[in-house]
Amino acid sequence: MRWLKQALARLNILEMLLAWCGCGAGFFILVPQSYWPVHIEPNYFLAAWAVALVSLSYFVGRLFLRCWAVVDGLWRKRLARRNMESLIQCLDHTERAILREFVIRRTSVLKLPVAEPAVVNLLDNGVLEMNDPQQLIEQHERVECMISLAARPLLSYRVLALPVGNLTEEQLDKLKKMRPAFLQPDYQANRTYSGKVFRIRTVEQHHENPVEMPAQQQPPIAS
Repeated sequence: MRWLKQALARLNILEMLLAWCGCGAGFFILVPQSYWPVHIEPNYFLAAWAVALVSLSYFVGRLFLRCWAVVDGLWRKRLARRNMESLIQCLDHTERAILREFVIRRTSVLKLPVAEPAVVNLLDNGVLEMNDPQQLIEQHERVECMISLAARPLLSYRVLALPVGNLTEEQLDKLKKMRPAFLQPDYQANRTYSGKVFRIRTVEQHHENPVEMPAQQQPPIAS
């Protein structure tokens, strides 16, 4: 009875009207004519059959659409799972380095640049997901990303090319050197406008002391 009340509560005015008309027409058809106190014309029964068929057709169509939506959702989920497994089995160097960065930094959330193809590929295939799903990618250069729950059981040490056990300082330094440029701590994206295209270039920081140039010798002034 509770599910019936919940189903009726979700109906709009048109659906509620069709439901009441269909129930009334069905009751009118199912009750034998001998139980009616007056004689009923056959045209009334034809009208009741028409109302019942219209109401039944509408709700059968809604039920078919609901079932189709459930089947389509399950199929899309299965297809997304298959695509995610295929991607994890053939990760490239940059994608593997992005996923390995969560282990190196020992964090569950990373700010990643959405302009990088590897980041976009991981997001599109469900390996990564945004920490805030309502955040618009187009309005930010970097978004907070995390590894999805569906992908975590598939990411083993072997898939990420990580040594089993605790990382030593030497292994950690080696993994840090293998990181792409946009994962480096001193990476800065500087946007320069050139024509109609925005280009992103890396600003390299030089820590060497500048070499003092010797003063240019002035020619002697004639007295």
